Amino acid sequence: MTAPALPRAAARVAALAAELDDAEWRDATAPLAEGAPPPAREAPTFHHVAMAGLELVEALAAAGRWAEARTQAAHLATHFHATRRQLHPVAAIGFGGLHDSVRARDAEGMDDAAELIREILGGGEG
Repeated sequence: MTAPALPRAAARVAALAAELDDAEWRDATAPLAEGAPPPAREAPTFHHVAMAGLELVEALAAAGRWAEARTQAAHLATHFHATRRQLHPVAAIGFGGLHDSVRARDAEGMDDAAELIREILGGGEG
């Protein structure tokens, strides 16, 4: 992901967090947007939250910004743990694995977790 794409990804996640009424997540993400304009309003589906959040975590990790990637992965894990009864519980496990891998700065583990998440949530609008 190019440097200008990281602020756009952050702006998208901040907007989704706001739609989810998660002020803590929004406030942790908004500074990463570095002035990027907020995207058009979108309904926060599981798919959108998962893909936007995953894109941001991967971009931060690729830029060596592991502490910020860990914060974002923690918010994703918290969100998907809270929604596990509405969605398959494996999604929560995937985001937990993503968080653990980012915390350990384990790029291979992060890729494995991302692959699982994309398999579960990447193909639809659910």
